[in-house]
Amino acid sequence: MHFIHDVWVNWFIGKKEGYQVCPQYEWRKEDKVELLEQIPVLYVTEQVLDAVENNIQPLPSSLLYHIHKKTTKREKYKKTTIDYAAVLTDGKGVIAFDTTGFNMPLKKSRLPLKQEIKVLQLCEKMKQIKYFHMPKTEEKESFLHVNRKYMYGLTRRERELKMLLLVAVKQLEKTKNMSELLYWLAEWKDEKVSYAIHQLTEDQLYRLLYNEVKRGWSKKHEHLCKQMMKGKPFLEKYLQVKQK
Repeated sequence: MHFIHDVWVNWFIGKKEGYQVCPQYEWRKEDKVELLEQIPVLYVTEQVLDAVENNIQPLPSSLLYHIHKKTTKREKYKKTTIDYAAVLTDGKGVIAFDTTGFNMPLKKSRLPLKQEIKVLQLCEKMKQIKYFHMPKTEEKESFLHVNRKYMYGLTRRERELKMLLLVAVKQLEKTKNMSELLYWLAEWKDEKVSYAIHQLTEDQLYRLLYNEVKRGWSKKHEHLCKQMMKGKPFLEKYLQVKQK
């Protein structure tokens, strides 16, 4: 088994989509970055890497067996062993995970660029392990699960604000209040929808607003996000933190 040593990781907990696991250049001072003394590296198929990176589902028992108690870290001069953690690569992408003792990748991290390069170089000397196929479960799009194509090209702050905006818009689906939906569509101020909105049903208005705001990111998105947070203390506070 191959290992890399002195590895910096920034665990993102419970994140299903790979775009939610930020690269090192998006790490923040308040993130809890930790140093692993050593962690095993596994060269896997593209399907397995994608299943780990873009989902949270049970891992093959053979994979867990290979990495059991192979990762270590030091805390205040005390050496600690982690039950199931590893770095996976398919020769192109790299991701680290920790199951926190379970059988799913509940914590995920990118690696610093130099260490990612080291993993890819190490991969050239390794034999690919072909675990059984891990099918990716298709999920209905929701504010907690947005197609990754709508997040490409956005910064960490923009992705977080966009998710916050989609949470607020998604809440409108429950009420389907005609007046409220018309108000927010007017606030959106999109010329191409304004002429027809009075002819649509509540459900059509909601889908129209949701489909409009989930695409891209602009000053208009940010303005709408600020407006929709008003009167929601928890979301307002969260927005203030993300705007710093």
